[in-house]
Amino acid sequence: QTCALPICQVALKGDDYDFLSHDSYANCAQPVRAKLEAFMSEEMKYCGLLSEGDLTQVQDRIIASGMLTVAEINTFFGKK
Repeated sequence: QTCALPICQVALKGDDYDFLSHDSYANCAQPVRAKLEAFMSEEMKYCGLLSEGDLTQVQDRIIASGMLTVAEINTFFGKK
């Protein structure tokens, strides 16, 4: 199953984030399924945090993508 690319992207304005040098997109088409510990490892490098509004859009697009099961949605985002 795939998600139509434009539907699965959230526009991020370069002016809103220090870690972006230009406008970009968050790709929500392929959610990463991993335990929290994987995201806390030395191999992960974080560039910054998304605003609450952009983060909500990312969450909504991931859910709308159809790439997660209802159980995964409940695990990652709580009951929806």
